Amino acid sequence: MRKIKSVIIDGKLIMVLDAVRFQTSDTIDRFDLSILQGRDYRIVVTHGVVGELVDMIVKNYYGLDKNKLIFLCNNIEAQQILSKNGCRAFNISEYVFLNDDTYNIIEAEKQYDCVYLGRRAKLEGLFKTPYKSNVKHFLLNEESTVNESAVTFEYAKSLSGIMTSKAEGSCRVIAEMLMCGLPIVSIKMPNLPKQDYFPHTLFNIYSTYEVVLPNTVGGRELWLDDYNSITCERNDEAIDNAIQEIIGRNLDRNIIRRDYLGRLFTERLKFLYLIKSTAEELDLNFWDISLDDFITLPYSNCSLQTQEWKRVVQHFKTLF
Repeated sequence: MRKIKSVIIDGKLIMVLDAVRFQTSDTIDRFDLSILQGRDYRIVVTHGVVGELVDMIVKNYYGLDKNKLIFLCNNIEAQQILSKNGCRAFNISEYVFLNDDTYNIIEAEKQYDCVYLGRRAKLEGLFKTPYKSNVKHFLLNEESTVNESAVTFEYAKSLSGIMTSKAEGSCRVIAEMLMCGLPIVSIKMPNLPKQDYFPHTLFNIYSTYEVVLPNTVGGRELWLDDYNSITCERNDEAIDNAIQEIIGRNLDRNIIRRDYLGRLFTERLKFLYLIKSTAEELDLNFWDISLDDFITLPYSNCSLQTQEWKRVVQHFKTLF
C-alpha cells in the first residue's frame, strides 16, 4: 500500500483529496494522517459519493477536525447531508477535474445509434427487448471490454449516448460524452422514498434526510438541458424511442461541447475562488501554490493542464 504524497508550504498543508482515500483499504493509496500532526491544514475532499461521505461522518472524520475539511459535492443532496452535520460543503462538481483535451470531438465513421458505458450490473434488466436502435454497450473497470484511452474514439463512432443508472457517484460518463459532443438519453426518476436511494438502516443519519432533487442521484441533471438531452421512462421501449428522437434532431456536436464547457468554466472559477480563500485562511499566498502539487486524485482521466483549464486560470488572474 502506497501513501499519498503531500506538499507542505510554510509548515502548513493544503491539499485536494479524493474521499475514498480516507478508507482503510490495502488496494488503494491511503492518506497518512500522521502528516497532519502539529501543523495547521485544510483538506478539500472531492468525489462526493454519498455513501463515502456519510461513512466519513459516521467514523467521526477519521479523527480529523471537521472544520478543517471542505467538501465538494456533485449535487445539492450531498451538500444537504453534510451541511446538516455541521460540515463546510460546496456544490462544486467533480467534473472540474476532467481532462477536456482527451475528451474532444474527433472524426470517425458512425457505427452505433447509441453507446452505453458502464458496469453490467447497472443495467438491471434493461436491453432485453430487441431495439430498432443499434445500442453498443462497453464495460470499464473490473469488467473491462474497452481500454480507457480508446473511449473517446468509441464515443466518436456513436450518434448519441445513454445513461440508465438510478444513482451515480458523480456520473463522469455524462461529462465525457458532452465533451465529445454526444447528445444524451437519460432516464428520469420519480422522487423515490429515501430508503430507495440509500441503505438508511445502516446509518441513522438518513432518518433526518429528505431528498431535494426530483431526478437522479449523482447530479447529472444539473448538466443536461433541452438541447443536449432527452429524458424518458426507464424501460426498453421508451429508451428506444428516445434514442430515435434525439438522433432525429441532428444536433450540432460543437454546440453541445461549447455549451458544456461554458458551464464548466464557471464551475472551475468557483473552485479557484474556494482554493484562494482556503489558502488565505492559512495565511498562504494562493499564487505561490501550484495546483498540480496539492491535488491528488486517482483518476487517469483527470488533468489540470488542459487548454481549457489554462484559459480559466488566466481569466482568474485578471480578476485580482
